[in-house]
Amino acid sequence: PKGDFTFLNRYLYPSYVIVAIFIAFGAHWLSEKLSRRFYRVIFQIALVIGLVSIFKTHLIYNNLHHNYMVSDLSNNILQTVDKNSILIVEGDAITGPLWYFQSVGTRNDVIVVDANLITLDWYIKNMSKLYPEVIDVKLADIYGSSREAHKEKRLLALINRNLAKRNIYLAINLS
Repeated sequence: PKGDFTFLNRYLYPSYVIVAIFIAFGAHWLSEKLSRRFYRVIFQIALVIGLVSIFKTHLIYNNLHHNYMVSDLSNNILQTVDKNSILIVEGDAITGPLWYFQSVGTRNDVIVVDANLITLDWYIKNMSKLYPEVIDVKLADIYGSSREAHKEKRLLALINRNLAKRNIYLAINLS
């Protein structure tokens, strides 16, 4: 299921945009080819009614205005960790909302570390500038034989460095 959303966003969405552009050009071409102005106006009205109908139908289904699952989860995670803790999370779906809440002033004392991003040297360098007492820039010198080994070695080094000083919470998939 997780891969389904990745596939949808990375591959299908751009193709939908491209098809929509071609449909728009096709509709314009067809509108120009219709010989009488009356037929052209009828075609354009039918096209607008069809698009509005599709939009209205899908808006009702896709409107997530009152869906608070992401904000509730993020808020619950931040409210349950101790003061001045390190929270290691994994993936954009959790990291992004946590960073958002912190950007608006909720629990700035908690250091949120993304387990996937810790494999990237630029992330280590930026985090070591923000939190030099927690993340050492030398963490970027630790490498593994694969991406997962890379992540595991860096996370263990981060945890070992801070275990005696701070509470560390994990919200990652350990399977």
